[in-house]
Amino acid sequence: MTWLYLMKNKDKVFSIFCSFHEMVKTQYSATIHILRSDNGGEYMHRDFKNYFSRHGLIHETTCPQTPQQNEIAERKNRHILETTRAILLGAHVPNHFWIDDVTTAVHLINRMPSKVLKFKTPLQALSTVISLPTALCFRLEYLAVLPSFIYTRISALNSIPAQSSVFFWELGVLPLVTEEQQPQQSIVPLHPTISKDPSPDNIPEASSLNTLSTPVLTNDAHVGYELPYRHNRGKPPDRYSPTIEDLRLKYPIANYVSTKTLPEPLKTFADALSSCQVHTSVEEAMNDPRLVQAMKEEMEALLKNKTWILVSLPKGQKTVGCKWVFSIKYKVDGTVERYKARLETFSPVAKLNTMRVLLPLAANLDWPLYQFDVKNAFLHANTKGNIICKLQRTLYGLKQSPQAWFGRFSMTMKKYGFQQSNSDHTLFLKHRQGKLTALIVYVDDMIITGDNSEEIARLQEQLASEFEMKNLGGLKYFLGIEVARSKRGIFLSQRKYILDLLTEVGLLDCKPTETPIIPNHKLGEYPNQVPTDKGRYQRLVGKLIYLPHTRPDIAYAVSVVSQFMHCPSEDHISVVMQILRYLKSFPGKGLMFSKNDHLRVEGYTDVDWVGDIMDRKSTSGYFTFVGGNLVTWRSKKQKVVALSSAEVEFRGMAKGLCELLWLRRLLTEIGFAPDSEMKLFYQLADILTKAVSSKIFHHSLDKLGLIDIYVPT
Repeated sequence: MTWLYLMKNKDKVFSIFCSFHEMVKTQYSATIHILRSDNGGEYMHRDFKNYFSRHGLIHETTCPQTPQQNEIAERKNRHILETTRAILLGAHVPNHFWIDDVTTAVHLINRMPSKVLKFKTPLQALSTVISLPTALCFRLEYLAVLPSFIYTRISALNSIPAQSSVFFWELGVLPLVTEEQQPQQSIVPLHPTISKDPSPDNIPEASSLNTLSTPVLTNDAHVGYELPYRHNRGKPPDRYSPTIEDLRLKYPIANYVSTKTLPEPLKTFADALSSCQVHTSVEEAMNDPRLVQAMKEEMEALLKNKTWILVSLPKGQKTVGCKWVFSIKYKVDGTVERYKARLETFSPVAKLNTMRVLLPLAANLDWPLYQFDVKNAFLHANTKGNIICKLQRTLYGLKQSPQAWFGRFSMTMKKYGFQQSNSDHTLFLKHRQGKLTALIVYVDDMIITGDNSEEIARLQEQLASEFEMKNLGGLKYFLGIEVARSKRGIFLSQRKYILDLLTEVGLLDCKPTETPIIPNHKLGEYPNQVPTDKGRYQRLVGKLIYLPHTRPDIAYAVSVVSQFMHCPSEDHISVVMQILRYLKSFPGKGLMFSKNDHLRVEGYTDVDWVGDIMDRKSTSGYFTFVGGNLVTWRSKKQKVVALSSAEVEFRGMAKGLCELLWLRRLLTEIGFAPDSEMKLFYQLADILTKAVSSKIFHHSLDKLGLIDIYVPT
């Protein structure tokens, strides 16, 4: 429960605390034992000390520069301020309405359900401990929020302006603010007031108003509020809509990503993809009957395969934790194929370099791309040995699971005449009558391509007889990567992944930046650095690490911030926020594999000698191209300290040469060995080794072939 007191000067703190102390004793029959505060002069005054001594109160103070010792008060202060600013900014309200706005914010916070309180309101939680005063007992009969927050000024005539977009149908009181505390304005109780023309277009549940009666005060403090029926209950909201411009925002996302210029099939698929939300917690998934059904199917498959048996935990053994992971499989037209739930311990990470090598071949040779999904892949193999639980078969994420499942899958592919690539063991090739069929597998997702359509159809039938598979049609959405194909070539992007990340962090409407990291950033670990939330930092950086699969422009910046996962500071999290703001500038940017009518292999390397200010190690980076299309890249700090610039250059060139040799071996196995010498150039890869200016940065991106097909016209 939050009480708000407004004051002009800090010297009012003592008198306010005295009145608050008396109010708590009188109204709630409660006793204050300890007051915890910082070392501000208003709390260290002799009047406070005398008052504490007289009433037997203990005054605890935090250490200097250590606000986290009073974390509850600090978090509450931040919650109130962020809510107040959100209402002000969302409604474009002038700052001189701050007093009314912060009062309204506290009023709403006290009356909104909280997850911490098991979805009770603070008033309800308080009522379970003590009996509330009659003035605070209320029943919320109606609360409807239309698309925007706006400030509602209650005048002396108790009327609501015509431009209001928020309706409160409630008999209650806002946090009490006396005239002494607020000399300029006063807030009076809000009584039922409806606009002059309350049409159904303006009120979502307009029919609910017809059944409402005049609210009355009640002495039953345990009675909560009842929300009216919502026709969209249980459906996830549209978290972003790039096709709708919001003129109230200074930097709306519609200015940076749009699907209006796309061909109709691709536009339909992109819009359908944006409207779907993948739940990340079991609590959210349990409210979706489709995911509940998917979990039931997964559990039935686990029990059918006798994945485990229930036993007592042997002495000295530890259990293996597990969690539910949810995903959505899409058809070619963007409709949902099925909702998928998987019980696993951790998700295996796939290497995507080989897939990016196959795509230029498919683009230049007009090969089709098909996607398949294996249901309960890891349940098709037996584990060797007993895992606590006690598992009889493999489960997603266990160390034995990939080996057991992939072992059986490899044997099946070899039985049908496919050869396993030595360059990438997840790639299977079959050459027949001068034609090629290639299959690449990542956990339980597969991509099939080649110029032998008969062999592809036969392979699909053969695999369906061995495993329970789903044919998802043409390649459109794979491991969070969107695939668009046209006569120009094949385009890869992670637009949805970026927009979901920006929405989660709350930066969807932020001001964008032109570069992901500033030059001469001087990031490092310092004794006097201000620590930040380690868990939040690791979660954000962990999600950013997956983005460079299609966004080499942020590879260097992500590699820098990932070096401080063990001890992040405010400086480090600010760079993470800059990367996110840069992604806001170009959420739809990605790789374009064009038809260039050649398959030449080229490479570019660059190094930054002793660029790390902490350990003086150098950073090397390289780009490689196949058929004029960017396929692989890397930004990596070297393991040793180079004694000269020549040494660090040779080390960087060696890394680039190793990648070129791997590409030549892979292309030879596929049947397209380079017919000319492979060239290794210098420069161009400088954006992988150091932070550069905006001009150089965007000039390099143009040379790399990164484009944005979602940019608004």
